[in-house]
Order: sequence, then C-alpha cells, then structure tokens
Amino acid sequence: KLVKVLNKKFFLMKVQVQYSILLIVDEKISSSNQVIGLAEAIKIHKKEIKIKILYSHKLVPTLLPNWMIYYLLKVNLINVKSKFEYEKINLIISCGRVSSPLSLFIKEKTQCKNIHILDPYFKRKEFDKIIIPKHDKYKKSDNYIEIIGAIVNNNNKKISLEKIKFFKKKLSINKNKKSISVLLGGSGKSSEFSLSDTTRLIEYLQKIDRNKFQLFFIYSRRTPQHIKKKISNVFQSESFIWDEISENPYWYLIKHSNFFIVSSDSVSMTMDTLSTLRPVFIFRLKKIKRKICNFQDYLIEQKLTREFYGKIYCWKHKELSEGERIAKKFLVELSE
Repeated sequence: KLVKVLNKKFFLMKVQVQYSILLIVDEKISSSNQVIGLAEAIKIHKKEIKIKILYSHKLVPTLLPNWMIYYLLKVNLINVKSKFEYEKINLIISCGRVSSPLSLFIKEKTQCKNIHILDPYFKRKEFDKIIIPKHDKYKKSDNYIEIIGAIVNNNNKKISLEKIKFFKKKLSINKNKKSISVLLGGSGKSSEFSLSDTTRLIEYLQKIDRNKFQLFFIYSRRTPQHIKKKISNVFQSESFIWDEISENPYWYLIKHSNFFIVSSDSVSMTMDTLSTLRPVFIFRLKKIKRKICNFQDYLIEQKLTREFYGKIYCWKHKELSEGERIAKKFLVELSE
C-alpha cells in the first residue's frame, strides 16, 4: 500500500511539472494567432504550462535567406541567448519563414521538440512536425500534419465586461433583428477585390430583408478604398460600418453575430467564423489564387459553408477545431 501511495504521489508530481513552450512568430497577426491557438489547445491537456513569445522580425534581418540566418546564429553573429533560458524549453511552436531557422537553432541547443506552422522553406526534414494547410501544394512527408485552413486562437473571444459595454453602445444592436457580420478582405498577392466584385456584392446584400436583419461591416487592412466608399454610400444610413479609428469590434461580432458573410480571399476570417458553429456564407471574388479557391471549394463540399447570392438561411454543420485536433495528435505521438 505504501508503495502504491508513493507511486501515486510521484506520478502527480511528475504530471504537475511545468511544461515550457516557446512561441516564435513574425510580424503577422495571423502567425501569432495560430501559434497561440495551438499552444492554448495543448494547455487544455497539459495544465502547468509556461508560454514565452519571441518575435523573429525583431531578432534577425528579415531580408536574408533562411540558410544565411541559420549560419549567423550558428557562428554567434546573431545572439538570442539573452532573450530566454535554453534549458527550460520543452517545445517550440513557430510560424512564418524567418521564424524557422530560429526554431531549428534553438531546438539544437535545447534538444526539445518543435512544430512549425506553414512551409518553413528550410531543412524541412529536421522539424519534428510541420503543419501544412490542406489547400497548399506540397510533397507529402512523414513529419507533415495536414490542416483545414488555419488554427483559430480562441483566446481572442474572451472580451472584458468593459469592452462588451462599449461595443453594445457603439454598435447600436437592434434586439428585434438578427445580426449579420459582413467581413471583407481585399486585394493582395493572392486575390483582387475588383469594382465588378463590389457591385455584385452590393447587389446581393440589397436582397437581404432589412426589417429582419441588421448588417455590420468590418474591413481588413487589404480592403481597397473604392469598396469602402461604395459600401458607405449604400449602407451607411441603416448599418454599422467600422470607422477604422475606434476599437475594432471584430471579435465581439464573431462572438455575438447570428450569421456571417465573408469574402473568399480570407482564410483566417473564414476559420474564425466557422469556429462559432453559426452559418457562414462565402462571397466569391472572381480573381483569386487557385489554392484559396481549393480551400473554399472544400468547405462548401463538406457543407461547412454556403456560397452567398443574397439569401440568408440557417443550417447546422460539424465542429471544426483544428488546434485541438493537432494538439491531441502531437501529444499522443510525444508520449510514444
């Protein structure tokens, strides 16, 4: 009996040992959201976790190729030792091209495990796991884990009471109407939000019965001015349009809206809205990269989203929690 009690106490002590995760990200908000989202999913299963974040763009010259960054780290011309304690790291989660040489260098110093989100463009076989979106083209490898879209950082949904009061007053929500958040991306390397797209979107939006529904518009940093101007001209008097000056109500609307309309160029906004389990309608842009089209096609085929043509209706879809799925998979493999 004494042996059993001692074994049990030893087991509990072992379980409660603090687990340290180092997150390495670039300047993109989407990178931070994905690594934090995965770390928080791991935290569900490993309660005693310490998390530290390093920003790769503040530590290394971002214009250099990865092999050169790695070499400069190896010969100590870039010193990151002062930023953290090597010996206390159990796991590295990184995201973004420039973060990958840092991840490998620190892994070698600590002999810990590492996970990289998206293609590291560098020494792929030396990462323990690489998380690759299903819609990306890549050569499959044993250390790849396929993911649908992106990992959602559910921490963003935790909004303070003070902010809730502020947004309720600012948004002037009509309790007698269902709320629809219209989340618009824009033009960039992978897409173009054209004038014809804007005209078509407005045409579809005008089909929505404004006696039953209230519209809330949120723009991304990529949304062109011509879209904002046209939206304002048509919907300013009866809808909420974020002014881009006051605090962004994006996560408040994600949490409280009844329906979502999302432009097809944004993988992150599509995944954020899907995590609510409420209906998500996708507005297709005409000019968009093939891999993003593949992502949206897959979601529609799986009946997770619907294409938007002006009609709003309800349906139920299965839960899509990629962060928790990958956390469970990684922790199982880690214990083997």
